[in-house]
Amino acid sequence: MALNVRERLGKADAKLEISKRAREKAAARGHSVSGWHSDFGRRLEYYHKIHALLKKHGKGLRGKKLLHIASATGVYTRYLQNIGVKAVGMDLNPEAGAIAKEIENKRTVLANARVESKNLPKRFFPFADNSFDFFLSDRFLFSTYVPLEGESFLPANPQLKSIEALEEAVRVLKPGGIGIIHHGTRGKVPLGQKQFLQDKRIKILERQGNIAVFQKKRAPRRKRKASNRKTRE
Repeated sequence: MALNVRERLGKADAKLEISKRAREKAAARGHSVSGWHSDFGRRLEYYHKIHALLKKHGKGLRGKKLLHIASATGVYTRYLQNIGVKAVGMDLNPEAGAIAKEIENKRTVLANARVESKNLPKRFFPFADNSFDFFLSDRFLFSTYVPLEGESFLPANPQLKSIEALEEAVRVLKPGGIGIIHHGTRGKVPLGQKQFLQDKRIKILERQGNIAVFQKKRAPRRKRKASNRKTRE
């Protein structure tokens, strides 16, 4: 009998010991690891719904570039890297980022990083336009969102800040790229998500509870101008 996604992730985790190593590192630093969904106690199987949707909508993951916002201790990004995905984890918590590096994540970024240029507008995410094939946001942008410039927690308008971050998600996604948002709330969909999911630059592919899957639309092809040259007789 074929294993489901959650069982496969659990089996892979038992073999690779990704979650075990991350939890041990977190406990050694004095963090609570109770609860398999908590930031420092997170287990790989926690991501089974996201992983199933990623495989469904992102055929051919090997070699593709993926940005995971709120990657916590990096157990999922480490697993993705292990199966050939060029995954980048990004989190606000420097302790979580340090643990991600200790379990051999190949690339992690502190979420208060930013890029500035005299010729370019300010960017929240330190990545170029159209950089990633996939974007994941896990229980981050629609709860107690924190601006990515080091400001204090719980800004005056977290929903507005959520929209700003999602603007960045669209910017760094390649045309045709897939985004998966897990907003971490049940029942009523947060205002920020409602507004974003109506954005004309994206196409909603699927809604599953508190998870939404979207695709960045490709730019319309320009029509070729008819030649003004007259044919010689």
